[in-house]
Amino acid sequence: MPWRARSCRQRDEILATNAKEPAWGKVEASTDREGEFRDLICTTMWGLRDQGPNGTDIHVLKDIKHPGPAGHSDRKRCEHFEWMPR
Repeated sequence: MPWRARSCRQRDEILATNAKEPAWGKVEASTDREGEFRDLICTTMWGLRDQGPNGTDIHVLKDIKHPGPAGHSDRKRCEHFEWMPR
């Protein structure tokens, strides 16, 4: 599997290491706060903007949050994954 699970600390280190790269940033985000399509979930993809083939984004890090209803704690722990090419 090309996505490898990472701890919160490892995720923070990946963000800090790549922050100096001018093309680094959020490349995709999706939120289903109402649970219309599945349980409440917020996904953020981090990577290099416009650096892939034909100017596509390169996804490097994926964050998944499982928020609870407004004003409540998260339903589950956050998840973090790093893209690991084969």
